Amino acid sequence: MIRVKVKKESIPDILTFSRGILAIIILLFIPFGLVIPYIFTIIYITSWITDVFDGWAARKLKIKGKLADWDFIFDSLLQWSAMTYFAFIGILPWIIYWILTGLCIVLSLILKNKAMVALFGTAGQAIFLFFMFFYYLDLFITLCGFWLSLFILNFTRFKGRLNEFKEDVSEIGEKMDLKLKFKKYDFLIVGAGFSGAVLAQKLASELNKKILIIDKREHIGGNCYDFYNENGVLVHKYGPHYFRTNSNRLFEYLSQFTQWHKYEYKIRSCYKGELYPFPPNRDTLNQFYNINLQNEEEAKEFLAKKRIKIPNPKNTKELFISKVGYELYRAFFKNYTKKHWGINPEKLSPLVAARIPVRTNTDDRYFTDKYQVMPLNGYHKLFENILNHKNITIRLNIDFQEIQDSVKYNFLIYTGPIDEFFEFKYGKLPYRSLIFEFLNYDKEFYQDWVQINYPNKYKFTRIVEIKHATGQKIGTTTTVKEFPNGNGKPFYPIPSEKNHRLYKKYKKDADQLKNIIFIGRLAEYKYLNMDQVIENALETAKKIIESHKNKKN
Repeated sequence: MIRVKVKKESIPDILTFSRGILAIIILLFIPFGLVIPYIFTIIYITSWITDVFDGWAARKLKIKGKLADWDFIFDSLLQWSAMTYFAFIGILPWIIYWILTGLCIVLSLILKNKAMVALFGTAGQAIFLFFMFFYYLDLFITLCGFWLSLFILNFTRFKGRLNEFKEDVSEIGEKMDLKLKFKKYDFLIVGAGFSGAVLAQKLASELNKKILIIDKREHIGGNCYDFYNENGVLVHKYGPHYFRTNSNRLFEYLSQFTQWHKYEYKIRSCYKGELYPFPPNRDTLNQFYNINLQNEEEAKEFLAKKRIKIPNPKNTKELFISKVGYELYRAFFKNYTKKHWGINPEKLSPLVAARIPVRTNTDDRYFTDKYQVMPLNGYHKLFENILNHKNITIRLNIDFQEIQDSVKYNFLIYTGPIDEFFEFKYGKLPYRSLIFEFLNYDKEFYQDWVQINYPNKYKFTRIVEIKHATGQKIGTTTTVKEFPNGNGKPFYPIPSEKNHRLYKKYKKDADQLKNIIFIGRLAEYKYLNMDQVIENALETAKKIIESHKNKKN
C-alpha cells in the first residue's frame, strides 16, 4: 500500500485556488441572481402603471380598447420567467458542485496526490453550501419582490372592481328609490335638457304635480352642460352654446334663474390663411375680391352679378349659390357643410343654408337678436336653479328603457331620440355627432375671436374659445376643436328628404299614443335653436296646464 504524504506548504496553495474559484463564481452568480428578480418586479409594476393610466396611454398610443385587457400577457410573462429563473438557479449549485468535485478529482490525479481528493471534496462542499445560502437568500428576496408587486397590482384591480360594485349597488339603489320616494308620479320626463327642465319647472310650480325627471348622462343640462376644467376655465362640454332670443317673455322667464353676461358673438372664417368676417358682409366682399364697395347699394349690385338665379332652391347648394354665387360658396360654405353634415350640400335640405345670413352692411355680429347673453355662472347652475323645486325628483345615469315598467306615472314627456323610443322598428334616424379636443394654454387668450371656422384645410370645422363669451377673468384659457363624425351622441338631426320620410313613420306611431308628448330636437328630429326649444317647452307647458285646469272646472 502506497502512502501519499501531503506537503504542508501545498495546503495554502490549494485553499487559495479554491477561494479563487469560489470568488469568480460568486462574482458571476450573485449579480445575476440579484438583478433578475427586480427585472420581473419592474415588469409587474409596468403592468400596474399601464392599468392605472389606461385611458391616457390609450389616447397617446392610439390603442383601441383597454390596455388593462392585456394584463394577462404581463402575468404570463412574469410567471413563466419566474419559474424558469427559480428552476435554473435552483439546479445551478448542484451543477457547480459536481463540476468542482470532478475538477478536484482530476487535479488530484494529475498531481498524484490522492489525499488532496478529500481536501478538494471538502472545498467543493463548502462552495456548495455557500451557494445554497445565497440561493435561498436570493429566492427570499425574489419572492418578496414578486408577491409585493403582485399584491400592489391585484390590490389596485380589487379597488377598481370594488368601486364598480359600489357604482352598481348605487345604481340599483337609485332605481329602487324611484319606487320609494313617491308611490306614483304625475309626470315622468325623459331628458334633463331645456325641454325637460322647463316643462318640469312649470308643471311642478304651477300645477303642484310630482315630477320625476331622468337622464342617461351623469349630469343635467343636456348638450348645454358646462363645467370648470383643471385650469379653472368654464368650458362647454358639448361645443359652444350661444344663447340669443328676440322674445321678451323668454328672456324674462330665464332671468328668474340666472343673471347674465352680455356678449355679441363675432366670428371669423379662415380661407387661405386669412380671416374673413362671417357670415359674409360688405367687408367680406371687399377683402375677398380686393374691391372697395362703399355702401349697401353697391354691395347689393355686386352680389346680384355673382348670384345664380334659382327661383325655388331645392337643396343647400342651390340656396347658397343663389345668395352668394359660386366663388364664396366654394370658399366658405361647400367644404364646411360637407365636413359638418357628412354628405354633399346637394343632398341637404335648404333649411341648412337658410340659417346663415348674407349682409350688405358691415355688421359682423353672427346674430342680430335683441338678447345675446351667457348665463353669468354657467348653464349648469342655470339648470340647477330651474330644477330646484320640492316636487321635482332628479335621477341621473338612468335609461328610460330600464325603468319604464317599474315606475308608476300618469303622463310621459319624452325628449330623447324618437327612433330609440320605438326600438328602431323602422330603422335608425341618422344624426351627426362631434368629437371634441380640448387644449389648455397658460395665457389669457389663444385667439382674437370666440370662434374661427376652418372650412377647407383641416378635418376639424372650428376652434372655439368660449372664454371670450363667458367673460371669465382668469390668466389661463381653453380652446376646443370640433371633429364631426357619424357616431357617438346624437347632436344634429340631418335634414334631408329621405330622413324626413323616415321620421314621419315614427311620428305617425307617436300620434297614436295617449298621455305621451314627444318634444325637443331629438324627439321631433328638428335642428332647433335653444330659444326655439325653450319657447316650445313653455307653449307645451301652457297647453298642459290649461288642460288640467279645464278638467277641474
